[in-house]
Amino acid sequence: MKNKIFKPETIEEAIYDLQQFLECDLYSKFRPIEKIKGEEWQRKDYFKNEGEFIKYLGMHFKLLEDQIKKLNNKS
Repeated sequence: MKNKIFKPETIEEAIYDLQQFLECDLYSKFRPIEKIKGEEWQRKDYFKNEGEFIKYLGMHFKLLEDQIKKLNNKS
């Protein structure tokens, strides 16, 4: 599966998008087992250790940094 790359038009939009993504994604990365309509679902890509969490954050903040650089170069 290929991820769609979000291309914000403002720095504020880039920051807001990252915040929304992290709020949705992080909860289940820390609590990978969820009961939905009586069935137990388990997320396969949950954090197994602190190092994975730090790497995950670094990757997403690097994407934000790249988006901001591109926006600054447009000006």
